[in-house]
Amino acid sequence: MLKQWWQQWHGSLISTGIVIGLLIGCRLLGWLQPWEWKALDLAFRSRPVEPVDDRIAIVGLTEADMQQLQSAQIDDATLARLLTKIKAQSPRVIGLDLLRDFPIGSRKAELEAVFRETPNLIGAGKFTQVPGDDFFQPIAAPPILKARNQVGDIGVVVDDDGVVRRGNLYPVTGKDEIASFGLLVAHRYLKPEGINATAAPTGELQLGGVVFPRFEANDGGYIRADDAGYQILLNWRSPPQAFRTISVTEVLENKIPSNLFKNRIVLIGAYAPSLKDYFATPMSRGQRQTPKPVYGVTYHAILISQTISAVLDRRPLLKVWRSPFDGIDYLWIIGWTALSSAIVWRVHQRYPLQMVIVASGVGIGATALLIGTYIIAFWQGWWLPIVPPLLGVWGAATVTLGYSFGLRIHRYQQELRSEVAKQTQSLVQAQQQLIEQEKLALLGRLAAGLSHEIKNALYLLGLSVQAIQFSLANKQEISSEITSQLQTHIDRINLVLDLMLVRVDRSDAKSQLGLIIKNAIDLASQYRGNSNFLDDIELDVAIAPEIETEEIPVILEFPLINLLDNAIYSVISKKKEEIERYQPQIKIEATQEIIEDKLKLLIVVRDNGVGIQPAVKEKLFDAFNTDKPVTDGMGLGLYVSKKFLEQVGAKIKVESKIGQDTKFIIELPKEI
Repeated sequence: MLKQWWQQWHGSLISTGIVIGLLIGCRLLGWLQPWEWKALDLAFRSRPVEPVDDRIAIVGLTEADMQQLQSAQIDDATLARLLTKIKAQSPRVIGLDLLRDFPIGSRKAELEAVFRETPNLIGAGKFTQVPGDDFFQPIAAPPILKARNQVGDIGVVVDDDGVVRRGNLYPVTGKDEIASFGLLVAHRYLKPEGINATAAPTGELQLGGVVFPRFEANDGGYIRADDAGYQILLNWRSPPQAFRTISVTEVLENKIPSNLFKNRIVLIGAYAPSLKDYFATPMSRGQRQTPKPVYGVTYHAILISQTISAVLDRRPLLKVWRSPFDGIDYLWIIGWTALSSAIVWRVHQRYPLQMVIVASGVGIGATALLIGTYIIAFWQGWWLPIVPPLLGVWGAATVTLGYSFGLRIHRYQQELRSEVAKQTQSLVQAQQQLIEQEKLALLGRLAAGLSHEIKNALYLLGLSVQAIQFSLANKQEISSEITSQLQTHIDRINLVLDLMLVRVDRSDAKSQLGLIIKNAIDLASQYRGNSNFLDDIELDVAIAPEIETEEIPVILEFPLINLLDNAIYSVISKKKEEIERYQPQIKIEATQEIIEDKLKLLIVVRDNGVGIQPAVKEKLFDAFNTDKPVTDGMGLGLYVSKKFLEQVGAKIKVESKIGQDTKFIIELPKEI
């Protein structure tokens, strides 16, 4: 059953495994982290606009205020007057997001008096640092406020792309823990409601019935992030300027309603670009206009608003999936990838021609469903992985489609190979049958030719016998010429019989070289059925005088007959091509040379015919190897000729150029 299941789904399983392996590897390397951040930012910007949080008001030091004050900082006297006016409207909490580590002006005592008389005032300082980075260096808080535990840390956590997506509730943890400016202000606001900070069973911060999930290094789309302190994910309000903002000058000049700050949180901070107290947020990126960062005081307002809204309004905090083994997000990625691959693979098995359309449909449909699920979950306060499952959906569909095509091509190739093998086998069988038929035809033709030779020899032998009988009847002496002719005819019959048996029993019989060449020419002419073939072919015989009477084996006559016959066929074939001014030529040469320190007789048969094809030449002396039609020979002549020559220690080789000439060379040891 397992084997059957594997056969049915192996393509989907293999494709899913490949894609999942690549995705997890890319995710663990942090390559997908920037894309997850961009998706989160887009989700923030796509969320419906939230109402202004009326519980928080921001008093900002604007460029116009600095022009009015003729200073980039508020001096102690002006700040004391500003705090007094705000305090007069009975705000619940005042947050001073201005670093005051040294006096400004001559009214330090007046400002310190206001600090002492304002128990709901929260000051700011920097208590953490990044070694080597001047921007993240500690800055002391006002000593009076610090002594009264009315100081919070204003440090900001910035991601690698320069965007703020996290808040730090406790930048300094442990025995000497220090709360953030935003958390301290929010806690003071909630205290009159009877809400105090406690520790949840998990050890995390709890305000009222709300537990603030602590950010960990690999939460959401993060990979090995710095999670020092007690960080949380920020659930940015939309739009980011979601608070009532008043300038310092408006407050000092009493241009605000008399109850604007009553029972509210009032934050005082820089609100001018030249002071460079601003940060990029998810709300300021990806817009069609110039990016709009938020000021530091607004960032603290967001953290404060998120905290009190979660406790009082049940506004969701941004959460991520967690499980005992911190792997539920990987199950989410695997599930989408496997689903996409399984659908494409299933359709491939049923509708192979529509695979591309279906794969595209699966990708589009799964993408729409996945994005919809992601957005709905985000509105409920959940940050789910989106980039890996999206890549998994399209990657699995693509890889499965490619694997399916590859598998189908492989099957087609196997079927094609099988069909080719069948056709090849059929061709081989047909060729074998043809060869057998050709062999039988050749044997019949060879037998007929040899039979003709025997009959001719017997006829001539009969004439010699008749001459002897005539001499005996007339009591005449039998001439030596008749007896010599008789012996010649007997030897010829034996030679033909030797050819039929492909053996040489009388290889010791010899005759003069010149006579053997002459007999070979006569017999070759007779074999072609034309004793006057020399009238059409220019025949040249050149025998070195010193070897013309050299005694050589009579058996060489047959190879010479065969070589002459082939030469005749070659020149006649070329003449049939009606080549202009072509004159068929055959030349027989006999010389003696020293080859490899040995004296040898060389017999060369040369023609200017069609030449020999390379494929035939490679196996020229094999049985049944020829480029002639079946009716003109089947390639046994040279095979038998070579066998005869080997019997007497002779060698034969060939040189040929297509369309020009062919030359056969017989090497015969001289001492034979």
